[in-house]
Amino acid sequence: METNMTKTIPLTRAALIAAALSACTTVTATAEEAFSPYISVFAGLGILGDETFSGVVTPPGGEQSVTGDFGSAFNFGAAVGVELGSTLGFVSPRVEIEGSYLSAGVGEDTLNFSGNGPANEINVDGGISRALLLANLLLDVETGGPFTPYVGVGAGLAFTNSDVVYGGPPGGPAAVRFDDSGVDFAAQLIAGASYEVSDNVLLFADGRYTRVFGFDGDRFNPAGLTGNISGDVDNVSVNVGVRYRF
Repeated sequence: METNMTKTIPLTRAALIAAALSACTTVTATAEEAFSPYISVFAGLGILGDETFSGVVTPPGGEQSVTGDFGSAFNFGAAVGVELGSTLGFVSPRVEIEGSYLSAGVGEDTLNFSGNGPANEINVDGGISRALLLANLLLDVETGGPFTPYVGVGAGLAFTNSDVVYGGPPGGPAAVRFDDSGVDFAAQLIAGASYEVSDNVLLFADGRYTRVFGFDGDRFNPAGLTGNISGDVDNVSVNVGVRYRF
């Protein structure tokens, strides 16, 4: 009887030690899987909306507006983020910090200042550029295969610059200029899908709707400052990119 008990105690201790080591290994593996840092880069085509800026402009005085039809532009950016793992069942959240840039020119002869009547202005030139610094929350929908759809939202700061001229020869003394820059609140919606090439490399494509709220700027004519106009600036972009998981 004593011999059997002597043998059982060491075996039980060994089993407990093995179980503890196995549990530690599992927890470590799960933690590594849950928190996976990554970097990504993307580029694509961005299209600004037909923006209307309104405000008090003189002459002729009172509330006026400047409406421009902006063209498409090259859009590019990068992000640094962390995958948080499958903490919500089949949905895996991740968070990231994004920096991106877009610049779009105003369409030739497609700018209208309401103070000059219904016709478009002449000698239109310039455009709007915008840099974003956003924090994004994205949700990956696990499918069990290499394709993973995702949706997301983002919010942060937009650094917007406008340099639009019309009227006289571009840059000449008779030109009217809407020229200013500012830092404003921005938000975006994201929807796309990724394809896992390997454990570390994923290709992705997505669409993003971004809106900059309350951008304003000064309007100058040959006589100097003639008013201030403001409005939201929005755009839609379609992007492709690559994400590298560490």
